[in-house]
Amino acid sequence: MDLARLSVPTLDYFEDFLGNENLTDDDCFRLLDIVNAHDINDLDRLVPLVCVIKAKSIVGLTTGVAELCEQACQLVGSDSPQLAMLNLFRAMSDHEIRMMSTVSVGALVKFETMARTSHAREYSFDARFLRLRISMGDTSKEFIEQELEVCANFFKEKKMWLRLAMVRNSQFLHFNGSSDQSDPEKAHRYALLALRAARKGRLVHHYALTLVNLADALISAGALQRAERVLARVIRHIRKHRISRDSIAFALYLSNRAYLFTMRGNRRRYVAQYYRGIRAARRVENNLLAFNVHKEFTERTEALGDTAELIEAHKAMAEFQQQLSRLRLDQARKSVQLSELISKNETHWVRRGMAVGANVDPLTQLNSRAALDDHLKAFCQLEGQRVLAFIDLNDFKEINDSLSHFAGDAALRIFASRLVQQIGDIGTVYRWGGDEFFFVSSDQIAPELVRKRLATCQVIVGSDWTHDSITSRLSARVGTVEYPRDARDPATLTRYAAIALREAKKSQTHLEHYKAAHLAHMDRYFRIKRELRNAVIADAFTVHFQPIVRLSDCQVVGSEALSRWQMFGHIAVSPQEFMPVLIGLRRERDLVAFLLAESIKHLSRADSTSDVQPYVSINISPSLFCDEDFAELVFQELSPHSDDYRQRLVLEVLESEILDQSIAAQHNAQQLQAAGIRLAIDDFGAGFSTLEQLAKLPFDILKIDKSFGLKLAEDRMTEIIFKNMVRLAEDTEKSVIAEGIETQAQFDKARALGACYGQGFLFDRLPLRH
Repeated sequence: MDLARLSVPTLDYFEDFLGNENLTDDDCFRLLDIVNAHDINDLDRLVPLVCVIKAKSIVGLTTGVAELCEQACQLVGSDSPQLAMLNLFRAMSDHEIRMMSTVSVGALVKFETMARTSHAREYSFDARFLRLRISMGDTSKEFIEQELEVCANFFKEKKMWLRLAMVRNSQFLHFNGSSDQSDPEKAHRYALLALRAARKGRLVHHYALTLVNLADALISAGALQRAERVLARVIRHIRKHRISRDSIAFALYLSNRAYLFTMRGNRRRYVAQYYRGIRAARRVENNLLAFNVHKEFTERTEALGDTAELIEAHKAMAEFQQQLSRLRLDQARKSVQLSELISKNETHWVRRGMAVGANVDPLTQLNSRAALDDHLKAFCQLEGQRVLAFIDLNDFKEINDSLSHFAGDAALRIFASRLVQQIGDIGTVYRWGGDEFFFVSSDQIAPELVRKRLATCQVIVGSDWTHDSITSRLSARVGTVEYPRDARDPATLTRYAAIALREAKKSQTHLEHYKAAHLAHMDRYFRIKRELRNAVIADAFTVHFQPIVRLSDCQVVGSEALSRWQMFGHIAVSPQEFMPVLIGLRRERDLVAFLLAESIKHLSRADSTSDVQPYVSINISPSLFCDEDFAELVFQELSPHSDDYRQRLVLEVLESEILDQSIAAQHNAQQLQAAGIRLAIDDFGAGFSTLEQLAKLPFDILKIDKSFGLKLAEDRMTEIIFKNMVRLAEDTEKSVIAEGIETQAQFDKARALGACYGQGFLFDRLPLRH
């Protein structure tokens, strides 16, 4: 639009101005000139007013912005354009922060509400950035640093130079200062990045602001000559580009000049310069700046030992604080009035934006699941190949439980941002819900290349994230499916991706691609689950007692009760398949009760004349052993029988790190051992065994994992480890059972290395002494 030929500004012109996300300072001055030269009363005055507010804010002419915002709010109605409302609320939020209003979150809450329903994601990041400015002093520096970088990356990707310059300046201020966590090198880097963004966007006022901030950092660091050169550059820039003496940049320049004079000890000039800075800060309606100048004036006067001026400085500070208190009361009153006025129409705006807002996830600002559904329906009607990926963040519950839900939300935002940075160029990332995300590749990228990118994506493999000085590892599991090779309709595609994700969680790799075998495994899993949910354990299961043998003379000293199950009466299902299902259904207690009853029957049939009283061992999962009433369950099953059976019962617990942390597990162990029941660590050496665990839970028997037994006659290192485990057992006065003995060579080696007892398929074939 040719502004020079514009005789009367049209509403289209003002709407174009609001919609332009890369306005230069020249654009803003042209608009202000047009508004001053024309009568705009005949137009819809809300949109032109908001344009004036936006233009003045960009070029730092913030005098009178509060009155303009109040005037604009009087014109607000249910049919007000959303774009105008977004810009108005944003300007009000920024003004309340600048004015140090005690109700500064009032306008921001309105802005955040409307931003969530807007199709323009940049406003959601604006709200996020403003929220960070409010919470900078109250939230961890690591969180602020990460969130600012997320905002900066978004604005940089969209080439929104004004917003990027503002975020870069905030990053500079975040790392500059006198605190222990300040980082001058990072601060200087972000100052240069802010200058670059301001230069690209032709933002002369923000360029000056950044130079002034850089001068402030140099003065704080004691580099006074460099600071003086930068300030000289600032005033030349202000004069060259005709930046107003009523701008924020000029007010900041005056305050830094005063700071420089005090650091140089120039008493004649610093007082007058400080008062000039204070007057300028009040003129641009920036209480935050005025407060900082007052505070700095008081501190520097005290440091110089100027008693007379110190009294005046304290007096001026007290007067300012009184004025600020009165102003805050007035702001609070106006805020309530404006809130009531705006709330009348807020419901209508939200409803009007719901159709669009439903497609954007409010937390991560990614496309939502509703948008994914639309996307899937659309491309399933077209040709082309695509890779779909179901992505699940690992250990998210642990972050929520240990660091708070606030930290969990922050982790999701950081993870989402990193996903977009690393794979957003080859497709679209969606928020599925909770800690799950979805990815759809572009049809321009070959599927094998997409899978390779996902497999090597750093945020999926694992990247560090710090919150409140605690560093966690963010990583994910991924299940992928290919369209149209694996499926052609949205429901099947998402189902197959979920199945592949489940397989990835079970495997050692972080990514699995869907295979037909995965569907067969899933179908079998659900068949097992359906059958076990209502099965009568005593009718469905049988027990096989595998002998435990004394290696010196092949005397059977006990047996392990192994549960066996045939689905539908004829399909054999291994314990590795059905036990996780039983545990998930909370039916392991029923199986243990059945095994205890069968073990008692087995013991009652044993030869009572033998010199060895055989025992029976039963496997218990760590989760059941950690139940508070587990010991009571065992005692209840044994109560009808004599105490002799307790002495002939061993409970095997798979070694697990959770046993160390469970008070209930320690309590159960004490109760069971006090009753004469022995405890064994099963699969010792294969998982989380520690000496601390042996000390906390004093087990009686160590069952060395069968992976060692199977390699005994083949691998020298295995023999060394096995021998040391036997020695450890002897030193802690525990019995050792070597599992997995299947050959005579393994039998001989286990006995030679000091193991007293053995268990394995070999003993099912040997003639044993019972």
